Amino acid sequence: MEQLDICFAERYTDAWKCFTTQQPCTQSWQYTFNSTTNNNNIVLQHLLLGINTHINLDLAIAAATIAPGSKINSLEKDFNVINQIIAALIDDVQECLSQVWPPMRFLARIINGRHEAVLNFSIDKARATSWSNALLLANMTEGQKSQHIAAMDHLVKKLAGKIEQPGPWAIYLLKLIRKTEFDVPARTIGLIESVVM
Repeated sequence: MEQLDICFAERYTDAWKCFTTQQPCTQSWQYTFNSTTNNNNIVLQHLLLGINTHINLDLAIAAATIAPGSKINSLEKDFNVINQIIAALIDDVQECLSQVWPPMRFLARIINGRHEAVLNFSIDKARATSWSNALLLANMTEGQKSQHIAAMDHLVKKLAGKIEQPGPWAIYLLKLIRKTEFDVPARTIGLIESVVM
């Protein structure tokens, strides 16, 4: 669990270091980091962009890295525990967000507890896909891994694009929501960090 946790966290910190020093990083992290300057996104979109890349790309790679071959099967329990922790954190963030930004309660009613944010992003599907990719990666050669990771990265970037541009009706709703938020999304995110759960 500790190895998986460290490897998983390092995927993010390494991507951030690469981005800030203008070194190459994955397409999906590049897209996500570039999106931080898009003040048209609502706070939830910013959060989902990070969650999307971290779960859909990083988690599978981290799992396959620390448990190659048949060892991957013994990791499933720890993998599921990490996912439960992520799910609990997401619930906490949503509750914190509703405390600092009242429209979140209305949005939560629309979502109706399905763990799908406005943009059709499903945490449950992301976790299941991540585990499937971990199983595949753990049993591939280095060349196959590189190709599969590149394909994963491409798909995760496409999903990020859908989170930012989910379609005309959703975009209209998001624009209305954005008008109720602070001018700078980072201010709301900072307030979330200040809320004690």
